[in-house]
This record gives sequence, structure tokens and C-alpha cells, in this order.
Amino acid sequence: MPFALELLAVGVAYALPVWALPRLLASSQSSGPATGLISGMLLGLGVIPLCGSLQLSPLWITAVFWLYILVFGFVLSFIEAAVFTAGPSPIRKSDLCGAVLASGLVAGVLAGFATTNQTGSPLAAIEAHVLEVGYAALIGRIALAATAFMVIYNVVGTSTWPFVRRYYTDGSPGLRLRIPKPGVIIPLQLARGLLATLVLLPILLTCPARGFEGWALIALAVGLTSGVVPCMNAPGWPIYLRAVHAVEISIFAALQTIAWCWLFLT
Repeated sequence: MPFALELLAVGVAYALPVWALPRLLASSQSSGPATGLISGMLLGLGVIPLCGSLQLSPLWITAVFWLYILVFGFVLSFIEAAVFTAGPSPIRKSDLCGAVLASGLVAGVLAGFATTNQTGSPLAAIEAHVLEVGYAALIGRIALAATAFMVIYNVVGTSTWPFVRRYYTDGSPGLRLRIPKPGVIIPLQLARGLLATLVLLPILLTCPARGFEGWALIALAVGLTSGVVPCMNAPGWPIYLRAVHAVEISIFAALQTIAWCWLFLT
């Protein structure tokens, strides 16, 4: 059962740093080992099929997925946590160390299970795309993807607001949640959208799947990596708040992936 074995390996590779580092560095909170393992296996459900569809060498798989998991699984949510939390940032040294280590270990597992005779390179795919559409068109598409990210984020977030309002307005003990002003949110989401697009671009341009299959592979990976898994590993958050935000981000991922696929896979 190679898939089950790879799934378990990804789960362990993710769980060990996320669970152990906060304890080693004497941090106050972390997810438990069972939560970390389940989160890692859910991450595997998203990234393993996507990784298997790409024609990349193991070395490139390590590089591409290390960056992808680091950004989508940690950095994007870290940025939001810092901006949407009143007072000191909730991001600790152990969170940053765990993010780098967990991303690297999972990427290494994916590369270890990859077909070793593949030699594809994302650099070649990007070069071919530039030759096809030109630099100006590529820059324009990246800008459109970042703009779509900001717009879809605000539309989905506004629709979700009635379900989570009380956690941001009643001063829930220990959460310190707040909503920044639009002058902060709009440029923040444009920047997050640009970062996400640039990191995902090598995967998009080396993904041979098109149509519904391409959308499903990427939407599943992005929804689980950036939505479900981070919300499961949010110590101190009520289960209800985790669930609502996980659903919110998963819906956002499905819609944003339409934009990514339309811009880069057609």
C-alpha cells in the first residue's frame, strides 16, 4: 500500500516538528501529537496527488514543495495572525522553526516517494510559458491573480463574518482577535495574493492536468494546506471558530483556484 505508507510518512514528518518543537523551546501552546499526525495526513491527502501529477525530478520536488508547504501551510496564516491579533504577535520562535522543519521534512518525503526517472524542471516550464505569452502577459496574469485573491478573500470573508462576529467584537478571553481597517486589509491581501501566486506558479506551470482535473488537484491541495490544516493547529481557538474558518478558507481556495487555472492552465 504505497499511498497509505506515503500518507503516514507525511503525517509523521509534519507532526514531529509541529508537536515537539514548542515543547523543546518551552513555548506555551502546541497541538497534541494525535492532532499533529491527523493534520499531517490531511496535508498528505492534498499534496500527494498533486505531487504525483507533476513531471519533476526529486530534487525539484523537494525545492518546490518545501516552498509551497512553508508559504501555504504556515506563512500566509502567520501573516494574518499577526495582523488580525491585537497586541503582541502570537507567532513564536518555535512556530517559525517548526514551519521550516516540517515543510522540509514533508517535501523530502514527497521526493523520496517520487518516480526517480523524472527530470522535469519548473525553470524550463516558466521559460516555455514566457516564450508562449511574453513577459508582459505573465506579469499581467500574476497581477490579475493577486487582485482576484484580494477580491475573493473579501467577498468570502464578508459572507462568513456573521458566523464569527462575536469572537472579534466581544473581547473573547485569550483570543485577542480584531478586524483591521480596509486600508490595511486590501494591501495585505494583495501582498498575500502575490506571494501565493509566485509560490504556486512553478506547480501550476508543471501541472499537466487541465480542466476539472487540474482545478480539483490544486483546489484540494490549497484548501487542505492553507485552510483545514492550519485551523486544526490553532491552540486556544474554540472548535467552532476553527471549523468556520476552515470551511471559509476551503471555499476561498476553490474559487481562487478557478482564477489560477484560467490564467495559467488555459
